Amino acid sequence: MRPRATVVSFLLVFIGFYSTTSFVAPEWTRRTGLDFWNYSKERGWIRVQEARNQDLRSKKDQLLRRDAFCDQIALSVCERCTSLPEALGDLAALAESDPQWWTGLRNQYRSLGIPLSASDREALTLLLRRRIELLLTRAERSGDAARVTLATARLTAFDEEIRELEREGTIAQAKP
Repeated sequence: MRPRATVVSFLLVFIGFYSTTSFVAPEWTRRTGLDFWNYSKERGWIRVQEARNQDLRSKKDQLLRRDAFCDQIALSVCERCTSLPEALGDLAALAESDPQWWTGLRNQYRSLGIPLSASDREALTLLLRRRIELLLTRAERSGDAARVTLATARLTAFDEEIRELEREGTIAQAKP
């Protein structure tokens, strides 16, 4: 046989074998990625998944920025650079910027076994207290004695200061 005829016969046998295999075992053909006729469908699926991944990355970045902002507020309260009413106002502004934030906060409290707050202000007060506790825990783990002292002193005075602000009417009292 001539070389050209051999190549053509080989291609015909290969195409026949591939067609028969695709017809007899379509699942295997799909799993191995040999179903080139579905390429556009698969490409569309990949584009959708890439868009979802980008959306998730964006949400993660937003959550990390908010988390850092909350930590910064707690640190400024500990350092007494920001008063409690100002800090609670900053947290309220953050909460109002995204309606899903409240849902996430309440779900977080629920998952931790913390009873739901009676008011938004009470929820923000609890958030601020928990952030200061988190700062204390991080400082203890890192061995930062100055920050441990700072956070401990702030936590000691925190609840009394909140009660005093409620009595003065500077912040709204929690609903029963």
